[in-house]
Amino acid sequence: MAFFVGIVDGKDDVWGVRVPDVRGCHGGGATADEAIQDAISALGEMAEEAQGITPRTQDEIARDPRVQFDAATESMVLLPIEKIAAGG
Repeated sequence: MAFFVGIVDGKDDVWGVRVPDVRGCHGGGATADEAIQDAISALGEMAEEAQGITPRTQDEIARDPRVQFDAATESMVLLPIEKIAAGG
C-alpha cells in the first residue's frame, strides 16, 4: 500500500482535502474526518491516474512553492491507496 500526502483545510462545517501529487484529486465534508474519507475515496477512484506517481514526503510537499501549503491554517495527512497490479 502506498500513501499520498493530503492537505486539510477548513473550519466549522466546511472542510476540504487536496492531494497535490494527483491532479484533480480532492475531498470535502462537514468535518475534517469526512473530508479525509472523501479524499481517500476519490484517490481510490483515481487509482489509474495515480499509478506510476511516486508520492512525495510531507517535507517535499511543504517545500514546493507550487503547492502553497500554509502551516498556520492547514494540516497534512497521509492518505492510503492500494497499489494497482501491472496490467490493471
